[in-house]
Amino acid sequence: MPPSPPPVVALPPVDAGATGLASAEASPALASSQAIDAPVDPCKGGCDGKATQDLALALQQKAGEARRCYNTALSTDPRVEGKVLLAVRVAPDGSVCSSVLIQSEMPGDMNACLEELFAHATFPGPTGGCVDARVPMLFKPVSADAGP
Repeated sequence: MPPSPPPVVALPPVDAGATGLASAEASPALASSQAIDAPVDPCKGGCDGKATQDLALALQQKAGEARRCYNTALSTDPRVEGKVLLAVRVAPDGSVCSSVLIQSEMPGDMNACLEELFAHATFPGPTGGCVDARVPMLFKPVSADAGP
């Protein structure tokens, strides 16, 4: 039996200006002696950075890697399909501050796999600060008798 074709993962452009993540509360003011020693968390508060084309492309490529999460879900239910909207906060250095599902029609194990996939990724850094991006994904099984 030939291997099944990969699932379809449709990726509209990444919305880097989205406000899908709630802003963290601002830290209380620190005395000047504390401010020198305290590390600055680039992911606290609102994100005002701008996504680059490289970042948008990298997010789309990572969404393509979600195929492995979907293949696992298909092994349990070959008819599972649905939409997912993932909010990803990317720090100026490209590290991921958070990866949270906003919306999902997929099973819980797949949701956890998707969050984990993005949480441990590193992307090209945005310019001007952190960025809140939304990554929409659509998962549909591909019929074995479908043409190329």
